Amino acid sequence: MKKKLFAVLVAAVLVLTMGSTYVMGAEEAAVQEQMPADETAQEILGFYILNYAQNEKPVNLSIISESDLAAVSEQAETTIYQFCEDGSVVVYEGGEVRSGTYQYGEGSLTISLDNEEVSYEYEFIDGLLIIRSGEESSILYGFKLEDLNYITIDDYSTITLDPEYVTVGDETVDSYINSILRGQTVSEEVTEGITQTGDIISIAFEGILEGETEPFEGGSADSLTLQLGSGALIADYEEQLTGKEIGSTMDVVITFPEDYSGNADLIGKTATFATTILSKTVVTTPELTDEWVKTFTREYLPEELSTVEEFRDYCRKFQEKNVLHAAIFNALTERTEVTGYNGDIAQMLLNYAAANLSSTAGYYGYDAASYVSQMGYESTDAYLQAEASSYIVSSMIVNKVLVDQGIHYTQEELEHALAEYVRSGFGDKMTVEEYKQQVGDTGIWAYTNMVFKYDLATQALEDRVTIS
Repeated sequence: MKKKLFAVLVAAVLVLTMGSTYVMGAEEAAVQEQMPADETAQEILGFYILNYAQNEKPVNLSIISESDLAAVSEQAETTIYQFCEDGSVVVYEGGEVRSGTYQYGEGSLTISLDNEEVSYEYEFIDGLLIIRSGEESSILYGFKLEDLNYITIDDYSTITLDPEYVTVGDETVDSYINSILRGQTVSEEVTEGITQTGDIISIAFEGILEGETEPFEGGSADSLTLQLGSGALIADYEEQLTGKEIGSTMDVVITFPEDYSGNADLIGKTATFATTILSKTVVTTPELTDEWVKTFTREYLPEELSTVEEFRDYCRKFQEKNVLHAAIFNALTERTEVTGYNGDIAQMLLNYAAANLSSTAGYYGYDAASYVSQMGYESTDAYLQAEASSYIVSSMIVNKVLVDQGIHYTQEELEHALAEYVRSGFGDKMTVEEYKQQVGDTGIWAYTNMVFKYDLATQALEDRVTIS
């Protein structure tokens, strides 16, 4: 039996590994030219707060002036670093201001203050600058001012939402539960019974044209999956397999019709196919019962639920949170102006969109070209650029909100959230490490920025919402 996995979390998870490199279009290249020529040399510029207690919120530097930094460092009992482009560093600590210099190479950072030089190991972990000296680790929260200069969000101190966009009715809850149940269908191959229209069967066949003694080219297969009545094969062929016993072998005689498109040389010819019906796929969708709820939630959710009523309540609350957060994010998007973005990230996301195009199209039953056309784009290039732009603008919005609100998180919190996320989608069928290997670095970037940070940012703004 094969169980189909369903992701309980309704979020944009892109799970394919990176494919071939996609070349930027002219617009993206122009934006990239706006960025500093050496992005690596620029990455450490800006303000950072030295936080020894990782669970404390950093001071929100985006709403105070530089003249206030000394006073803030004293009030917050913290140290604030300002790394400048000329190689100088200004340190605000305990109400005092000191100046010095800094140098850094790959993985190493040296700060010189008052004729004292201290070297650190450092790395960036998704917005946090981690510096280490000996066995101690300190956290410097990176504000990345050069990236945030590309985005402005108008006042969002109050967010008014239309009730229509945040209401979750019974129909929505039922639809969500049914989608979960469909995701838990069980497929079983059976070798007995009678075929009927709509069945998915596996057949083996060998076709010989009238007057010939050997199978013709392309007329044989050891195993072919076919849904009866789908029209995938010649209608007369499928009809002769309907109502037959699974495991039986028969001669199916057909004449290739005038509209046959597989091989023009076969049109009008008669062939006999020695066909064996190997098996039938039986798909069973589970019923919503207390016992199913216990089994499902034990594997996929942080806590086990016992009854259908509890599960419905959980699903309603989950959907209410989703629609509220989506409405908040849409409100932020309407207030946002973006004048450019990090060219390296833009290229990464173009690659990502290109790598995922075929699987996304296949999920909806299209090939890549048809899907692009169905989505209203004139070319694949236009579609990919739009997708990459959507990804990066969304990530810029949530990062801007986190900085504005002084919200940060620890690596442990991110890892815990990722573990719950993987569990919700794969149960015990996949570990976090296996998931990381499958999606690659860009997939983890997508999860961090478009799921984890999205949840942090929108949840932080819930108390600003007025529904009217």
